[in-house]
Amino acid sequence: MSLGECLGSGGVGAVYKGMRGQAPVAVKILPQHSLDQEEQLARFQREAELLAGIKHSNIIQVLDFGHDCGVHFIVMEYFPGENLSGMLMREHRLSCFESIEIIRQVAMGMEATHNLGLIHRDLKPSNILYDRKNGLVKVIDFGLVRKAEEDHAITQEGYIVGVLIICLRSSARLCPWIAARIFIIWGSRFIK
Repeated sequence: MSLGECLGSGGVGAVYKGMRGQAPVAVKILPQHSLDQEEQLARFQREAELLAGIKHSNIIQVLDFGHDCGVHFIVMEYFPGENLSGMLMREHRLSCFESIEIIRQVAMGMEATHNLGLIHRDLKPSNILYDRKNGLVKVIDFGLVRKAEEDHAITQEGYIVGVLIICLRSSARLCPWIAARIFIIWGSRFIK
């Protein structure tokens, strides 16, 4: 496998475009300094393991994960889309039709993760890729993912992790009509 340009970086690692044989891939690498932090390493490994179990057209696909020579990595499908945060900064808003289609595809991807008992906890425009040419959407960055019915060993007691609206929906277990309104509020961010 060979690595090329850096596609982006965040709190848990950097993502590079790479080649695996003849196929382009995206490779997320945990920085060396994070190896000393058990919590960061645990989140990274958890993201790889849980994301590898999700097979849905609107969720970025994990192809492989592991570590080699002290480097921890996740190999994912390469998706040529742009993150919505950058797109919204540049264009300020999207058409109503485009916004609804993006939200529909994100909802389908989240339904697939929820059906597996998983909660993303960091759903926001910068974690959604959109390929405008093909009209396809992929949800990325499952670094804060957790199983819905488990202890919160990775989240310290007394701390809330994730985007507030998503935490309200998933952690507080609000009734469905409130959840629908939260999603509408979240969706209005695209239409403004």
